[in-house]
Formats: sequence, C-alpha cells, structure tokens
Amino acid sequence: MTGQTAAIIQAVLTHWTAYLTAYEHLLKCKHTLNAIISKEFAKPEEKQEIIIGDKRVKEKANEMIWIIRDPLF
Repeated sequence: MTGQTAAIIQAVLTHWTAYLTAYEHLLKCKHTLNAIISKEFAKPEEKQEIIIGDKRVKEKANEMIWIIRDPLF
C-alpha cells in the first residue's frame, strides 16, 4: 500500500532447532532430574521405580542416569 516491498519472516522449526530446544529443556530440568535420581538411589533396589524392565532397558536407563549425573552435563 505504501509502495515499499515488505518481507515476512516466518520461523521454521528445523531439525537443528528441535535438538537445541530439547537440550535447553534438559538443562532447565537438570536439578530436578538429579533430585529424582538421588531419591531413587536412596530406596532399596526392590522398591526402585526408574531402573526396571529387561536387561536392555535397564542398561539404557543406567546410561541416561550416568549422563544426567555427569558434571559436564
């Protein structure tokens, strides 16, 4: 209407930004995740609720817990 060209910039969720958003969310939840894990390990093994299932599932859970508890996380 004014004789000038205007551009509309539309944000597009890309694969990279999806990963970035996921990492940002994990970092926000870091202290909560550590608290949950610490509380879980304080329970006797038979009452634990996080590391359950078959061998493969338990290995994956332990791998994720190791990552969460890593100081460089």
